[in-house]
Amino acid sequence: MFSPDEITEVIKMLNEEDLDIRSVTLSINTMDSIDSREENVISKLLSKIEKIRRFSDVVDEVKEKYGISIVTKRVSVSPVQFMLEPMPQADFSVRLAKTLDDMAEKGRIDYIGGFSAFADRG
Repeated sequence: MFSPDEITEVIKMLNEEDLDIRSVTLSINTMDSIDSREENVISKLLSKIEKIRRFSDVVDEVKEKYGISIVTKRVSVSPVQFMLEPMPQADFSVRLAKTLDDMAEKGRIDYIGGFSAFADRG
């Protein structure tokens, strides 16, 4: 149970102090996208767009229902390095990055991340 003071404090934050949520993040496991063929990797990644769209829809529903601003919708994917290991060509790296960027745009996401790599693996 919340005390009347706590409820009043939250109402004050919403109405007077512009309370917002900085970001919400969906984490997607993309390890199943690892393949030795470019087209398979891309198609497996693109199959995840519906999850991203649903996430975006739910965030928008929450914003509307509760009237709280959510500043950034983010998606975090498994490290892309693992998808690049079977095919380390630079042109595939660029295509993969563009595919992820396209997924973010089609899913109405502000930020997509997961471009990390382990330094000890080169």
